[in-house]
Amino acid sequence: MCGSAVAHLKLSVFDFYELSPVEYKYAIEANNDIQIDKYHTDWETARYIVFHNWNASGNLKYGLKKPEEVGLFGWEQAEKLEKKQTVGEIKQEVLRIAEIFGAKKKEE
Repeated sequence: MCGSAVAHLKLSVFDFYELSPVEYKYAIEANNDIQIDKYHTDWETARYIVFHNWNASGNLKYGLKKPEEVGLFGWEQAEKLEKKQTVGEIKQEVLRIAEIFGAKKKEE
């Protein structure tokens, strides 16, 4: 435990031994929260760059209105899974994606 405190929390050995077990637990949890926030921020930054590059490419017919249209991340999908898509909504989405990639419509 001392090694992880020194490496991950940037504590000195003396500071580590001064912590109570509860303080150590809170320090680890806080460090984990910081790492998760950094991870989310990095991925959201990448999505934002893709969003702007797509809109700057001049493809105005399929312009994106918000960065979430590029795609949702796992931590965002959990919130969205509460609402189920209907078969019609799924079909409409598939046809929209096919149209973006230039697929021709089938005669029904």
